[in-house]
Amino acid sequence: MRNASTILQALASLALLTSLSSAELLVHYTFDDLNGSTVLDSAAPGGNNNATIVANVGTSIPGVLGDAIRLPNDDGVSYVRLPSSLNPAPNGNDERTIAFFFNQEEVGAENKMFGYGTGQQGRSFDVSLEGGGIRLRYSGGNVTWGSGFDFTGVDAGFHHLAIRVPGGAFDYLDIEVLLNGEQLPGVATGGNPGSTFINTGGGVATNLDLGRSPVFSPAGDFIGLMDDFRIYDHALTDAEIRALIPAEPTLTLEVDPVTGFTAIRNHSDETISLDYYEIESTTPMLNAAGWSELETQSRVNFPAGSGTGDGWEVLGTANAFSLVEAFLQGESSLAPGEWLNLGQAVSPGSAGEFTFTYSSGETFVDGQVVVAPALATADFDRDGQVNEVDLSQWQTVYGNFGTADADGDGQSAGNDFLAWQQQRFALQSSTFSIPEPNTLLLLGLLSSGLINRRLSR
Repeated sequence: MRNASTILQALASLALLTSLSSAELLVHYTFDDLNGSTVLDSAAPGGNNNATIVANVGTSIPGVLGDAIRLPNDDGVSYVRLPSSLNPAPNGNDERTIAFFFNQEEVGAENKMFGYGTGQQGRSFDVSLEGGGIRLRYSGGNVTWGSGFDFTGVDAGFHHLAIRVPGGAFDYLDIEVLLNGEQLPGVATGGNPGSTFINTGGGVATNLDLGRSPVFSPAGDFIGLMDDFRIYDHALTDAEIRALIPAEPTLTLEVDPVTGFTAIRNHSDETISLDYYEIESTTPMLNAAGWSELETQSRVNFPAGSGTGDGWEVLGTANAFSLVEAFLQGESSLAPGEWLNLGQAVSPGSAGEFTFTYSSGETFVDGQVVVAPALATADFDRDGQVNEVDLSQWQTVYGNFGTADADGDGQSAGNDFLAWQQQRFALQSSTFSIPEPNTLLLLGLLSSGLINRRLSR
C-alpha cells in the first residue's frame, strides 16, 4: 500500500529533481551509442570520456534501457576500458556513486563487474559477485554486502546495483551498497576493511575496466550483460538511486476522501492486463452499497459473467473490509491512461487506509494507492471517458435523479456540470486532474513513480 499526500509528494518530487541536478554525472554509458568499437559517453556530449571495446564484447543486446553489452567469458581479454588519461572517476576517499544494471549469465572465477585503482594497499576498487553477495575487493582485503543471492538461478535477470561512498567515509566498511534500491548489510570478508583507509588509486587517475579488474591477474571476469553504467561525483540519496530504476508498470487505486469516489487508473505507458482486484480497508471504510462493480457496467472489454467465471463477477460478499471482483476464465486490459470508475466505493469523508491488490497475467501485484481529492468523477456513464455523452446524461436527469452526481451529494445539479466541464477540459489537455490547485496531484503521482521504483525479475 502506498498512501500519497498530494503536497508532500509534490515537494518530494521537486527535491528529488533538485538534488539530482546538483550531483555531477561524470560518466554515462547507455551502450546505445557506439561508434565502431568506441562506447560514447552520454554524460559529456562532444567530450572525450569515451571507452573502448576490447576483444569479444557483444553489443546491441536488449537491456533494461535500450541496448546492453555482453561480457562473454572469463578469458581476461574481453572488456570495456576507459583509459586513465580520460577517467574522471573520484579517487582517494572522495564521495561517489557508481550505478548500473547487471544480468549474470554464468558463474566465473570472481565475477568482477568493474574496477579501477592500483595494486597498492587500499588503492584498488573492484566490485564483483562473490559469496552470494556483492563484494568489493581492494588491495589487502574485501567487504561483502548481502548474502544468499543466486544471480544465475532463482535470482536470475537484470538487477540494479549502486555503490556509494558517502561524505566522510574513511574505511571500506563505510561504503554502502544498494541492490534494486534497497541497502544491503555489509560484513568484512577478508583483510581489515574496518581499519583500511579508502585511497582509490592513491589519488592518481587509473584505467577503469568494465567486466574485469585492471589491477589483479587473473582478472576474474564477469560473464553476462551490463546496461546504463553511471559514475557520479556525489553520494546519491536512496531516493535518487531508486529514481534511476525504471518503474514496473502498475495500476493505481485513486480514492477521493471527501466524496468516496474511487477509480483504478493506468498511469504507465504500457497496456496492463487485469483479471482480479481486491480493495481492503482495516478501518473499515469501504462502501459496498456505493461500489460500482465492473460486472454491472456493460463496459467494452469488461464482460459480465454468468456465474461460471466467463466474465467479471463479484467474489464473496462485499463489505466494509473487502471488495473483490474477478474474471476467472479470461482477462481484460487497461490501455495507457485508461481508467475504471468504481463509483462511491469508499465511505464519504473517510480518513481510512486502503490496500489495493490485483492480478495481471497470473502475477499478483501490490498496486499504488493515492488518496487525494482529484478524481475524474464526471464519467456518469462509467465508460472511462468524460465527454459529451456524460453531458447529455446530466442534461437528461438534471434536478430529478442523482445518476449524474460528480460531487457525491446525491443530486444532479449545477456543481456536477461544473465538475464535468473542468474534467473534460483537463482530460483533453492530456492530464486527469482538475485545474489548480489539484495539479499538485500530478506532481505527487510523478514523485510516487520516481521514488518507489523497483525491478522484480
